[in-house]
Amino acid sequence: ALKIANNKTILREDNFTLHKLTHQPSSLVIIDNRHDCQTIAIQRLVSSFAKPDTLARIMASSFNDALRQYGLRVEIRARIEEHTFWRLVESLPEGVKSIKFDLAYPNLPRVSDNVASVFKSINQELGAESRYEVNALYGKTLNLDKGNEVLQGLVKASSESGRPIKILGAGAGQRWISTGNDSEVIQSIPENAIEKKDGTLIDDRFEKITEAL
Repeated sequence: ALKIANNKTILREDNFTLHKLTHQPSSLVIIDNRHDCQTIAIQRLVSSFAKPDTLARIMASSFNDALRQYGLRVEIRARIEEHTFWRLVESLPEGVKSIKFDLAYPNLPRVSDNVASVFKSINQELGAESRYEVNALYGKTLNLDKGNEVLQGLVKASSESGRPIKILGAGAGQRWISTGNDSEVIQSIPENAIEKKDGTLIDDRFEKITEAL
């Protein structure tokens, strides 16, 4: 866990005189690199950074500067709530004509475990990210069954990697809509898991944090 400050300047008025003051509000960042988790949690605190995504971009840029010499890079994206996909599907009265899934390189277990083996193999062997598009037959709409395991896996893999799913409804005048708009996963962490209380003998904050993640 670490805190990252945003260097700002604020104006303070004292006896009708304005003074510029240094202001460095910070946000908590928790990096969990366990094999089955691999998560970066960023505190949502508007007084520090307007959006968690702002801090995510700053961190990714710093990490990639250091990783460039090794031919590596990281991408920090907010996970997307899976139910957003189904909510959008159900909002289209005439059904769905086409769907586009973006499949990230399968280096996160929680993502690759939900991608069909053929897509996983192609991405690994070619060192690629891919897009999978499905289109309804002419004059028909897609049969989208929540119980379909392949569809479940594609939705989960895209959502877990923070890649929006694009959906085109059937009928005249329809436009592409996508998941990911204000539907990122928000996880609550107990306050006593963030700040250590003075006088406590045992520091169990990290245990509480890992339980939450």
